[in-house]
Amino acid sequence: QNKTKEAIIYFEEGLNEIKEFFEKEHDKFIFPYIHFLFCLANAYFLLNHIEKSMNLLYEALNISKPYVYNYPEEFATPYVYLLCELGLCYNKLNRPEEALDLYKEAFLLSDDQNLMFILQGLGISYLRAGNFEEAIRLFKELLGILKPLFDKEPIQWLTHYVNTLFFLGICYHELENYEEAISFYNEALNMLKPYFEDNPDRWIENYASLLNNLGLVHDSLNDFQEAIRLYNEALNTLKPYFENNPDRWIINYVNLLSSLAFTYLQLNNFQLAKKYFIEA
Repeated sequence: QNKTKEAIIYFEEGLNEIKEFFEKEHDKFIFPYIHFLFCLANAYFLLNHIEKSMNLLYEALNISKPYVYNYPEEFATPYVYLLCELGLCYNKLNRPEEALDLYKEAFLLSDDQNLMFILQGLGISYLRAGNFEEAIRLFKELLGILKPLFDKEPIQWLTHYVNTLFFLGICYHELENYEEAISFYNEALNMLKPYFEDNPDRWIENYASLLNNLGLVHDSLNDFQEAIRLYNEALNTLKPYFENNPDRWIINYVNLLSSLAFTYLQLNNFQLAKKYFIEA
């Protein structure tokens, strides 16, 4: 968070400087001005200041829009990224229908370079809207694009590939297709594990989230012992990070404690359920 706050100071200074030139010569300075607006919006998004992020993105979109259809080769790609970033904001606010409108507009302007980001945004939006079948179709299409990229440069594309498998696991869990959900979560875990073991600081959140979600599926199957094993593995993995930086990891840590408590409650082990509820 401190680095993001420092970045905001830098981007605001840059924005104020370039704004003077932009107001005098729009065409000449439009790209750097939009760039600073986008970077500043992204930084505020990372700090969960969603309204500030959206205001900056709308400013950038309104400035860009007259240019997009007159000079598509130059302006379509940055415009698409602005739409996608705004879609992230609406999904963060749990307003998927508005996010879908933005991603659909982006899709009309998309090319091979940015198609995968639009597909992911559409998939997440349909997932949040409860249209799991359409989300699955989009995530599987995205996997087809990502696989050759991941095979060629695994480090660069690992996050995108694992996240897509993660979202597919969520969709199938929501559809009560537990076998498919377990399959996608396990595929993601097996893919991520060697990278996590090599660099746990980089991959801890992805790894713990996969363990937690896999535990939730086993809970749904009344396979409580396996669920408890997975929750405990995630908890033990996350604990040193939580102890070192509780503000950063409190939501993840409390969710795991709550999952354990509810599982023990289903086993009528009220003593352990109480223990984990109190700790949470």
